[in-house]
Amino acid sequence: KPYYSGKRLLLHIDGSDVYTISVGNFGSGKLNEIIIDTSEYHLGDSVLMLLSENLQFTFGEDSLIMSHPENQNEILVWNSLKKMTSETSYNAGCISGAYHIKSVDFSDTIDFINDSILIHTGISNVNWPTESWGVFKYYDIDFFLFNSGFQSWMAPVTMCTGDTILFENLYRPQHAIEMFKIESVSRQNQLIGTWRQGPPDSILKLLPPPPAGLPEIDRLIKMTFHTDSVTIYRYGRPETLKWDLTSDGKRVYFIDKIKEKWGSGKIVKLTNDQLFLRMSGNSMKEDTLKLFRVQ
Repeated sequence: KPYYSGKRLLLHIDGSDVYTISVGNFGSGKLNEIIIDTSEYHLGDSVLMLLSENLQFTFGEDSLIMSHPENQNEILVWNSLKKMTSETSYNAGCISGAYHIKSVDFSDTIDFINDSILIHTGISNVNWPTESWGVFKYYDIDFFLFNSGFQSWMAPVTMCTGDTILFENLYRPQHAIEMFKIESVSRQNQLIGTWRQGPPDSILKLLPPPPAGLPEIDRLIKMTFHTDSVTIYRYGRPETLKWDLTSDGKRVYFIDKIKEKWGSGKIVKLTNDQLFLRMSGNSMKEDTLKLFRVQ
């Protein structure tokens, strides 16, 4: 049966063979890569020979407890995983759109913008909100996987109905990880038009002199939103990108540079005349980019 330990490692004992399944190849930089190694194991009275190591072990309730191969003063706890029923199992398209995700000590909103990228739209990860995600199946168990850019993390899916998704919390089994669908919000039409940092008459006189040959007005950031593209002017240099809004209407993003600085912006305020954004990877003196409609 398969056992789970840590954030990204499985142990599967099948007959005389043991499989270790790890997520993320840090050597190659492919953090979503699935790696399966096979070896044999030998079982004594209280010693498990595994991966060329003699490890002290015992069985807990639905778990396998063994000494750590690299530090005998520590232990590894491998938790037994459960298979889902066909009525609640994951299927393609089950996860899409915006969700409220919460557990005992965590709460946020996230949006799955496609089948490989999600964005935090709440209070977490405000500077670098983008994650890679995916689902992989092993031994009839579906695992939700996301890569934060620093390490990969996975959790078994225990229910996926579209509106409600539950994950097994292996660190705190009494508290499931829950995701509940958020109703979509359409605000694209409110953004169509030209917005400029300002208002110019109140800040131009406070700014240092512009570089030689650069008009004062070109020091200001300007964004012109069309139906499916946006042109961003910074220091007079235009950049045209595809754009969209997350399903919950909380963040505007530019898919061509989604994981870069200024790849998205959390909408802090949006009225007919004002658009305030907190840009990802923000390096501005002020947290919020304040734009005002000019047409």
